[in-house]
Amino acid sequence: MCICRFHFELVYGKRGEGLIEIHHTKPLSSKTDEMIIDPKNDLIPVCSNCHKMIHRRQSNLLKVADVKRLVSNKRIGWVNKSMGSDELTTYKREFGLFVV
Repeated sequence: MCICRFHFELVYGKRGEGLIEIHHTKPLSSKTDEMIIDPKNDLIPVCSNCHKMIHRRQSNLLKVADVKRLVSNKRIGWVNKSMGSDELTTYKREFGLFVV
C-alpha cells in the first residue's frame, strides 16, 4: 500500500494486485560512486501519483512526510491502516470495489 493509502487492487481488482512503484529515499541521480542500498531504509512503496509529486520539481524534491501531509485518506481507493477485514469488506461493498 502507498504512503497515501491508495490500494491498486481495491480500485482495479485483480489487475491491480501487487502493483506499486518504489521510491529511493536517497536520490540515485545525486550519487556518483557505487552505493549500498538498504531496502528497509532506502526504499519505500509509493503509487504512481505520489511518485510523480515527489519528483515533480527536481530542484525541490518532496520528502515522504511532505506527501503524507498533502494527501487525504478520504477518497475512493484510500484505505485506513486500522481497517479490519469486516470493515474493509463493507468499504469495498459501499464503493462497489469488488476484487475479482
